[in-house]
Amino acid sequence: MRLSIQLARFMAISSLSIALIACGSSDDNDDDDGGGDGGALTSINGTYRSDCIATSAFASNRVTYVALDGELTVTNTSYVDNNCTVPILSEISTADYVLGGSVRLDGSTAGITAATEIDATKTTAGDPEFGITSYEIVALLDELAYVSEADGENDGTTPARRHMRLDGDFVLTRQ
Repeated sequence: MRLSIQLARFMAISSLSIALIACGSSDDNDDDDGGGDGGALTSINGTYRSDCIATSAFASNRVTYVALDGELTVTNTSYVDNNCTVPILSEISTADYVLGGSVRLDGSTAGITAATEIDATKTTAGDPEFGITSYEIVALLDELAYVSEADGENDGTTPARRHMRLDGDFVLTRQ
């Protein structure tokens, strides 16, 4: 079970900034909607949830993100079964976020060629990462949010080392 909790924590920290950028843009221009083919998103307000992730034969995890006007709450819930029906522990993390510009991608994840920069600063009291900013990207394709993953030296620790690849295996669905 400790591994499940560590996995949930890792997913929340590494995906914190990116996951919620996936909401919709307030732009009416279809070519500039932040949906993976154009300009940067201007709003990510909404609730997003991961699929159930089986971490063993007897454990699973689900991550839920709630974004509202620059504030992000991430809830990592661990379960004692492998299909996310019997919760045992929830960890909540918070962050303040700022949306940035659009970045071009190679289309290797779901054909997405553009994503939005997001900088998220942890605000959870008592968290050893309090005040640390993570530099990520995110894209929206229909109701699916694609978040960044580490890719070599792009570990998200500075703007110059911002993650520049989307994770096709960890996809969030707008609720």
